[in-house]
Amino acid sequence: MNARKFIAASSREALQLVRAELGAEAVILSNRKSAAGVEIVAMAGSELAHLNETRMVAQHAEQTRSAPRQRAAANLSGRALDQAAALGAKVVAAQAEQAAPPRVETPQANHAAQQLMHELQAMHDTMQAQMAGMAWSTLQQQDPQRSGLLRDLVNAGFSPALSRLLLDKMPPAADISWVKRILAHNLCVASKREDVVARGGVYALVGPTGVGKTTTTAKLAARAVVRYG
Repeated sequence: MNARKFIAASSREALQLVRAELGAEAVILSNRKSAAGVEIVAMAGSELAHLNETRMVAQHAEQTRSAPRQRAAANLSGRALDQAAALGAKVVAAQAEQAAPPRVETPQANHAAQQLMHELQAMHDTMQAQMAGMAWSTLQQQDPQRSGLLRDLVNAGFSPALSRLLLDKMPPAADISWVKRILAHNLCVASKREDVVARGGVYALVGPTGVGKTTTTAKLAARAVVRYG
């Protein structure tokens, strides 16, 4: 994917750079604030069409040999690309309006630009989640053990990014004990013998829903009140 990065002092200037370099059919992939102003990553509409054709070919091949779960994941990816194309058209329309002769921006215009950026970020997050779902389906088929560990880590409250990083670095013959050892080595984990109320500090309670994080927090708070007033 031939994506390009554009940096400008404002969102309007960045969008104008995108249109000048990639044309009116450009699709915005991400945007964020940077030290220089606003950073936008975009790709040409022709690149998106090429990706769509590649996806259709890959999806056809996948349908002949993959389980229904993987076909559903590919369809999700297709919808994400369709959403990207639709939102790209919306960006072009907004950009065309903003490309008029310079004028004093009104609060309404600023609000519309901010709302558009929020929509772009939401679309980007959706595409990332759907791509992660496809990766999950592939991992389940290729390595059931690692997919089980990934599910356990996410259910325990660890982020998907951290969980995948751990499993990527896990030796082939390792198991959950290796993951626990690495987590304990890199994270400051309170031992059962440690009195966190007496020691003080900042702690994070990690675990799936229903294990008692809220109850434990209430008990620790009550002990702290008794001890310190």
